[in-house]
Amino acid sequence: MYKYFVMLAIILSFGGCNLRENALLPPELNPKDYVESNDILLYANHLVKSSNDDSYLFIPQSSISDNLLHYGDRVELRRTESLGLRDSLAFATDALALSNTYEIRIMRGGERIYPDSALNLGTLYTTLLEDNYLEDALLISYSGYLSATARQPIRYSRNRGYFEISASAEQALMHLGNSDSLELKPSHLPCEALLMHNGGAIHFWFPAGYLRSTARIMVSDRLSEADYIQMQALFSAFMLLSPVIEVQTDYQGDLTPLISMELPAKDGSEIRWIKTSGNDISAWQSEENTWYFQEGRLLSFLQNAGHYFLLKTMDTQNSLEIALDGSFNQLYLRDLWLDTKGIAVPGLKLKLRLQPNLDDVLNSYFSGKPFYLDSAPEAFEISFWQDALPLSSLPQDLWLELGLKAKEQNFSASRLSRIYRTNDTDILSFKSYGEYYDSQHFSHKDGYIYSGINSSGIYIYGITRENPKAEIPCLKTEAYIQTSQLGISWNDPSLKVEKLSWRFAEALPASHPWLNGNPYTVANSIAFLKIEAFDAAGISDKLPANLLLQLPFAKEPGELINFNPAPEYPKWYRYHLAKSFEDNGFIWENGILQIPLAVPGYLFNTANLNKAAPSQNLQLFKRMIWNEGEYEVYLDSPLPLPPQSKLVVKSMTAFTDSYDILATQYLLNLQTKVYRFAAEGASSFYEQVQPYIRLKQLKRNSPLLFSLSEGEYYRIYPYTKAAVADGWHFAQTKGHVAFYLVHDAEYALVQDLQPHSRIEQRIDAGTKPLILSLYQAQMDIPPNLFGNILPINSKAVLSKASDAPSGALGAYHINFFNAEGQDFQPDFAATAPGTPIPYLYLPVENYSPGMKLRVFYRNLQGQETELNRVESFSENPMDEYIVIGNCVVCFVPGAGIFYSTRHGEG
Repeated sequence: MYKYFVMLAIILSFGGCNLRENALLPPELNPKDYVESNDILLYANHLVKSSNDDSYLFIPQSSISDNLLHYGDRVELRRTESLGLRDSLAFATDALALSNTYEIRIMRGGERIYPDSALNLGTLYTTLLEDNYLEDALLISYSGYLSATARQPIRYSRNRGYFEISASAEQALMHLGNSDSLELKPSHLPCEALLMHNGGAIHFWFPAGYLRSTARIMVSDRLSEADYIQMQALFSAFMLLSPVIEVQTDYQGDLTPLISMELPAKDGSEIRWIKTSGNDISAWQSEENTWYFQEGRLLSFLQNAGHYFLLKTMDTQNSLEIALDGSFNQLYLRDLWLDTKGIAVPGLKLKLRLQPNLDDVLNSYFSGKPFYLDSAPEAFEISFWQDALPLSSLPQDLWLELGLKAKEQNFSASRLSRIYRTNDTDILSFKSYGEYYDSQHFSHKDGYIYSGINSSGIYIYGITRENPKAEIPCLKTEAYIQTSQLGISWNDPSLKVEKLSWRFAEALPASHPWLNGNPYTVANSIAFLKIEAFDAAGISDKLPANLLLQLPFAKEPGELINFNPAPEYPKWYRYHLAKSFEDNGFIWENGILQIPLAVPGYLFNTANLNKAAPSQNLQLFKRMIWNEGEYEVYLDSPLPLPPQSKLVVKSMTAFTDSYDILATQYLLNLQTKVYRFAAEGASSFYEQVQPYIRLKQLKRNSPLLFSLSEGEYYRIYPYTKAAVADGWHFAQTKGHVAFYLVHDAEYALVQDLQPHSRIEQRIDAGTKPLILSLYQAQMDIPPNLFGNILPINSKAVLSKASDAPSGALGAYHINFFNAEGQDFQPDFAATAPGTPIPYLYLPVENYSPGMKLRVFYRNLQGQETELNRVESFSENPMDEYIVIGNCVVCFVPGAGIFYSTRHGEG
């Protein structure tokens, strides 16, 4: 029994140990998948436990190879003194350890070996010392030389994580901070320091004895003002190729620290390693015992206190070409400097002209249209190139920082203007003064103005004011001009407009019919903008194509109107707030209104108008555009309109349909409001002019255009789709349906949910005509025939013929059935003269005006009669037909088939 308890205690002890150790490893790591051993005896995954804490090293079997682990090797893992606490190593002042430091020792035949430290040996499972900064973690390795590799750990429990480590060296996960300075404590030992700057590593090696007292290293991307003045005194132009290293120390001996930093190699005797200390300046050219480039790094030296940097001197010249490939940080000229902000793009170049010719620019835009320059211009020209391709702006949202020594110190009245010009394009924008520079402002300090630069162009600094007349020339087919009041752009390959002008707070022409009751009246007569265009002949009714206005607008606008009241050709456009400029949309974001104006004239808010009634009387002009957004009316008539011609427009939620034909003979889904258009004035209106109408589609589908007219004749007419609109076809254009208005009617876009080719109706004892509507075909049966020739409860049927004769342009059957369902042949031709009888609208497929037709009626017995075309029906019209639109209209003698052919067929 005693032996049993001993064995049970041992088993429980091992079990407890496994449970404890497993809690320190990620749950997905299965013990069946590795061997827990320091000795490599099998070709398998190995797990090595730290000899002095609870960390583990997982070695995959792929690490057992010729150039890494061999059979019989022993791998040891132990925690060592933190790298950040050692007197012989130094890091940035805000560096932070994210893990403990570990050393891996690989023993082979009793001796330690040192594989290539670049090779990953395995994965370390360990305690994470910090919750923050893990996304910026670096794996710091030390084996006589510090190195840093980005290495983000994966957390698998509250304070545990794992990351890959290399085959040799002491290693720790660290965050090297955001500071650009090193604080070096007094020490008699040699010291190596590592500092990260702009993503690159800078190494320092201080020999024993150099750090007898506290020393400090600071790194900057810019020369101090004193260094800049000293360099300008020596060199007319220069580029800063490296960060500036400032050494603060009391050491005065001959010991020489070394420095290494990532930097692309540059050749040329004009490159020097510079040291400044007070008024003392030293310079060294590249030699093996001074400084040189090696494998993408600069190797150089430091001495005692001072500023150290790599400089390339340049000859004074009017133009420079500089590669933006990361090979320099700053360019200094006599009155101008540029900071590349770390741009490093192969093939990207900057060309700089210090004294560009300004005559054409000043004559074009700074002679009062729209600007005046009231001080001597300070100018330079920058152009960016990708290899041999000119760029209007830098790629990838890159930008430079500019410093310009400003002769003009009235900053609040000055602007930094940019003018970019090609053969076809002018772009003119500016920045005004601000406390800090940004996309709209420049700043100043110590006599310099500062600005971000990301675009090619001529830059002019000086006191700038605008002509109160607000006028700009239209010199190029494509342009953008920024003024303090608005920005304006266009793109017009056939530009004829020569200049534009605008005024704010202009009175509307309230006496114009469109603002004097037909259809609107004015509640506020002040428009916030009036814009005018001028061509060679004077005032123009056209703006440059694709014109876009940008102007401040504090409150979100309602709908806007762009109105040109020209008496010979007035135009009206209603705009709405949208996310794009399509379909009369404008954009309002961050207090800026962007609107693509259609015509010169007024821009005002619909709040200026009194609310319109549901029915509007629209005054018509022989040439006009009326764009209300949901519907549009266009007229372009060569003839004068009848006096006081108006179009009554009424919007409704449904068709009037007093006969309930649409409700009982179709299954339709309305896609728009219903609009009733009716001409008011002379009865001959539609004989002289047919307005062009567009209705806005609210849904993206293939709708039908239905019209319904009631009056002397009831007619339902669905328009068919064609490439070009006419009196019986509609066209789809950019989200609209377009057609010509040829008579008063109600119109709407509909979706036909139940297409059909046959319609039947029962004969009742009613007083209204019985109407059978089959799209463009329609038969009207007068009520005097009910209970007489047509028995009550009999049926009338209208159907599209599937057995149409060859060459038929349209064929329809008319049939009648008694209450028992048997067909019969009523003889409408036998009625007394003057008695109303049924008539038929017979559509003609592919009809064109003037087409010669033959029209036939064939009764149920096969007897065929050809009808004669007339201009109007006679007293005996049974064998006659007329043409209305694309339909033949004829009387119905009885049941049978009606069809038409081209003349010469049938």
